[in-house]
Amino acid sequence: MLPPTLSRALEKGAKLIEGSVLVITHKDADGMLSYSLLNHLDNVNCMFLSQLTDNVLENIPMDFDSYVFVDLGNGFEKKIYETFSSKKVIILEHHNPDIREVFVSSKHLNINSYLFGINGNNEVSSAGLSYLFVKKKHPFTFTKYFYIPVAGAYGDMQAKEGFIGLNAIFLNNALIRNEIYIEKTLSLPGVNLKPLHKSLKLFFESIGIEVDTSYILNTLSSIGITPYKIHNMKRVPIKVKDLTEDEKIKLATHLAIFLKDMDIEEEFLFRNNYVIKDKYLIEEFVTLVNACVKLGKIKDGLELIIEMKDKYELYEKYIRFIGNAFNKAYRTMKDNASDVLMYVFDKSELKEDSLTGTVATMLNSKLESEVIIVGYDTGEDIKFSIRSKSIDVGMLTRTFCSKHKNCYGNGHTNAAGGIMPKTTFYIFVEYVKKKISSQGK
Repeated sequence: MLPPTLSRALEKGAKLIEGSVLVITHKDADGMLSYSLLNHLDNVNCMFLSQLTDNVLENIPMDFDSYVFVDLGNGFEKKIYETFSSKKVIILEHHNPDIREVFVSSKHLNINSYLFGINGNNEVSSAGLSYLFVKKKHPFTFTKYFYIPVAGAYGDMQAKEGFIGLNAIFLNNALIRNEIYIEKTLSLPGVNLKPLHKSLKLFFESIGIEVDTSYILNTLSSIGITPYKIHNMKRVPIKVKDLTEDEKIKLATHLAIFLKDMDIEEEFLFRNNYVIKDKYLIEEFVTLVNACVKLGKIKDGLELIIEMKDKYELYEKYIRFIGNAFNKAYRTMKDNASDVLMYVFDKSELKEDSLTGTVATMLNSKLESEVIIVGYDTGEDIKFSIRSKSIDVGMLTRTFCSKHKNCYGNGHTNAAGGIMPKTTFYIFVEYVKKKISSQGK
């Protein structure tokens, strides 16, 4: 059940926003999922931003009647309301706010989850707040799409220990309406996104076993599974989704026997997974949504989220888009045992500054260091993403930026980001190192 104060704020927001609407949202999976919901408002346009700054704010078009800032307004509340003083403005946020007022003025509304006693780190995502807002706007016709805020929470890394708070309510409604069901699946990394032999190689590595690709391909053939198929007159590797039920049973049986022979518990072989709309595993759904928005394929993103259209081919383009950058950073970092690792890309190495978050998350999962910082050199500034195992990097980033000029940063406990001048960025890196050292990490 919604807190009464939040319900009243959403009702006021539903009445406030009218006419032409510009949604300004974050260029990530949660931002794309939020837009797919807010797109159900009338006369909507959208801007995707990797970071809000004073300069960016001043260049937002002023010819709309209403503005909805999603997942980007924290720390900019006062400047947003001053810049759009004559416009109707709502901020939908789940980061700890600077301004503690909800009803800022008759035209300006600050709907931040923390102001209603809801932890935005693990209880609700921007997609969740967007869902609640659109639901208030269309209470009788908007009766589905519960899977979208569930995916938003998953994509924002809020479900590591299960869904709680409003996220749990969204999940329960999605399960009741059969928008999501739970299925026991093979515990293979990238199960329907990566080629089967690569998923198997990663699976073996996760349990400490090194095998080469030729061994895997020969094993698949020996149990009656052809590792390749013909697609568009080309020979391409198969994925788990290409297997027949009989082939899945053969593969599971072979892996179970292999694990038993190695004295490894069979529980490592299977896991319960959320399946969205009888088509996508939640992790691959979120990955594909992220691929769409990072590649600028917004129409594809909407077709994927709302219509469940097949967008698997975009994953290959996405991986090519970031693969070389990730590999370069990983090779540089992998032999460094420091608690804090940092890599800064230039424009020739990384094609899009919003990809720093993706690369940082990938590196954080592969490396044992406590903190990973990935930057993008814009020429004058460094746009960066920071990930951690247990340190509250969101708090570190906010605290540092509050004490330095021209620094913008925000985030959650294990994931944050921002932009700052080059010289200040390297001071920030040293600041993080000192903080971690003082905490005994």
